[in-house]
Amino acid sequence: YLRHDLLNEAAKEYSIAIEHNPDYAYALNNLGLVLEKQGNIESANRYYKNAVTLDPALDAAKKNLSRLQFVSLAFAEETYFDHSLYEEVLKKFVDNGKVDYVALKNNPYPLDGYLMVAAKLDSDTLNSMPRNEKIAFYLNVYNALTLKVIVDYYPVKSIKDIPGAWDKIKFNVAGRKLTLNQIEHEILRKEFQEPRIHFALVCASKGCPELASEPFSGKDLDAELDREARKFINDKTKVRLDRSNRRLYVSSIFKWFNEDFGDIIKFISKYLPEDDAEYIAERKPKIRYLNYDWSLNEKL
Repeated sequence: YLRHDLLNEAAKEYSIAIEHNPDYAYALNNLGLVLEKQGNIESANRYYKNAVTLDPALDAAKKNLSRLQFVSLAFAEETYFDHSLYEEVLKKFVDNGKVDYVALKNNPYPLDGYLMVAAKLDSDTLNSMPRNEKIAFYLNVYNALTLKVIVDYYPVKSIKDIPGAWDKIKFNVAGRKLTLNQIEHEILRKEFQEPRIHFALVCASKGCPELASEPFSGKDLDAELDREARKFINDKTKVRLDRSNRRLYVSSIFKWFNEDFGDIIKFISKYLPEDDAEYIAERKPKIRYLNYDWSLNEKL
């Protein structure tokens, strides 16, 4: 009955089973599922709790209880995932985008704790989040995992010195085994098609965007992505207008991900000072790509 969404019939059968055996944890859990589907969240929560109390090894009930309590708390507080441990990492070990890898390696506990929570997040809970919350989750986790890669192999001069940093090393993320490349290309780029993520993802290199001073949040994501895009595009080491030679020098990020940005000139101009944008529109300078600096974004 439950599999075919015949909820009233399922509720009747599970109730009969529980009446005959009040300690039947499996039936309690499944009756909770029925009640949740019917919108009776309070009762569902009670049945999940009873099932876990009677059988602490019943993983299905534990997952349902965790998911339901998490979602309920999230909607009540307008918070979908707790990024506070990652925020602690940023505050303690990052200064103006530069990372104190020595100190972080000596005290990895906030970072490890954050990644442990991200690993245990139920996939159904993640999938139920609004679009911007999911983007914020993956951006923060990607950047935290990049820190983890560097710390695990530190000292290194560049992330490129770490074999398989992007495509071989796998991490647990919300119940899935993922590489950094999979998070970036198969999830963030493919699923969300948001070009501004390229100014939020940090590859532990001087040529990439700076680490934001606080975690990204779904609630303010649009403004945060605009902020990071503007900061990157107005950094003369990333984008530079040479009026004398009528050249616009831009980061290689715009070449590697050209398909994401579309008209590069038009995209960049949105974030430049008005006089620079007007000059580019009138004079149409030629684009030249800057060499990418892969040296470590380390605080010295």
